[in-house]
Amino acid sequence: EPLARLACLLRRHPVRPRAGDCRAARRGGGRRAGTGQQRPPARGRGQQLLTARSFNFGCVNLTEKYILQQPTPQKQITEVTNLIREQIQHMKSLQPESFIIEEILAVAGTPTTLAAATLGKFDPVVIDGFKLTLHFLNEWLQKLQAATVEEKIQMGIPAGRADVILIGVIILIETLHIFNLNQITVSTRGVRYGIALEMGRRYQHLSN
Repeated sequence: EPLARLACLLRRHPVRPRAGDCRAARRGGGRRAGTGQQRPPARGRGQQLLTARSFNFGCVNLTEKYILQQPTPQKQITEVTNLIREQIQHMKSLQPESFIIEEILAVAGTPTTLAAATLGKFDPVVIDGFKLTLHFLNEWLQKLQAATVEEKIQMGIPAGRADVILIGVIILIETLHIFNLNQITVSTRGVRYGIALEMGRRYQHLSN
């Protein structure tokens, strides 16, 4: 819950927060994640956290278990996609019926990496708020599925992420399918930004 609450603080900051419902998700499974545990998907309204839950799946552990070849045969893609779909459907089942998702905010390495590879460089000003549409993600899925790790690096994917990014793209695609949305909004502001905002709020409270 603390990580999810910090993620909700990031929503569109410093832009004025909107009143609609949102979902912030940060996938685990990066090289430093160790267990590959899923970070809490957070549901919020504006900057208020409503619910949070952690799921134990991420890019590294799913890649190690299901992606045995790169380029990747469709059978392996189908098997891992079914698992991911089941997990995300379970997430959605925990959502109150009255809660309508208007925006999904992705705070993770996969969305920022895809945006940077598309732009040809990492520009945080441009990438923050970058829209990943379902069509865009499906195009990347096709390219990544057909590529070796070395070819993925040539596409602009960092060497430390090239072997696991395929799973990240599948998670994003299935999230959009299940929540019936056409795009995900990229955020470059990780949990450290939420910590800074929280510290600032506490300092302001003490000062008052």
